[in-house]
Parts: sequence; structure tokens; C-alpha cells
Amino acid sequence: MIFKSDKMAYDNTAMKYVAPVWELDTEKQIVKHTDETTLEVSEEYFHQLFVGYHLKYVAEHCPEKLQQLVNSGEIIDYLEKLIDDVYDAEEGLVEKWKAADKDYQAAALSGDIREQAAILNRMDMQAHEIVYPELVYTI
Repeated sequence: MIFKSDKMAYDNTAMKYVAPVWELDTEKQIVKHTDETTLEVSEEYFHQLFVGYHLKYVAEHCPEKLQQLVNSGEIIDYLEKLIDDVYDAEEGLVEKWKAADKDYQAAALSGDIREQAAILNRMDMQAHEIVYPELVYTI
């Protein structure tokens, strides 16, 4: 789904409106910004899977929120905050679990990198299961 800002960039030479100032493509996870003075277009890509999940969820359940964020020009800040919040929440959980997990500590002390990786992978998946419903699949 593509959300375009109501505000359009105006080309004084061509004497016409040429593009929306802000545009969000939820499928490609791209935000485009057209500078109103130079008419240069910049694109910001959001490659994280959970950003795509979040955009699809919000587009389906509350598209007016995305439209408002695009209209106000706050969409990039919103997505960057989502990324920071998800990473911080997952990292915080995993760090707590690592400190309390005897198997992880034993693997770390013995230098068993494979066992450490296996335990960390499980912890990461558990963190996803906790964090995603709270941050990704919400409006």
C-alpha cells in the first residue's frame, strides 16, 4: 500500500505540482521525501523484517495512522523509534536471560561457541515471541 502526503512539491519552472513531499510504500518498506526547494528525492529503506510486519499490520488495522505520519513528515522518526524500541527490548531480555542461564554460563566458561550460539538463538526467538506482540503487532 502506498501512502502519499497531501502536501505536494511545486516545480516553479514547470509551474505545476510534481510529487508528494512524503511517500510511504509499505510493501517495499521505503520512505521517499521530495525536497520542496530543490525537488530532489531521497529514499530511506527499512530492511528489518519486523518493520514490514508492523507496516502491514497498521495499514490493515489503522491506515489513518500511517496517513497522518506521512502527512506530518514524522514517518521516518516513527519507524526509527520502532527499530530502536524493538532492538532495545529484545537485547534487554536476552542480557537478563544470559546472566541467569546456567547452561549459557557453563558454555561461555568452557568456550563452547556452538552451545553458546544455540542457546542465544533460542533466547532470541523467545525474545521475538515476547516483544513482537507488544511492539510490532500494535497500533
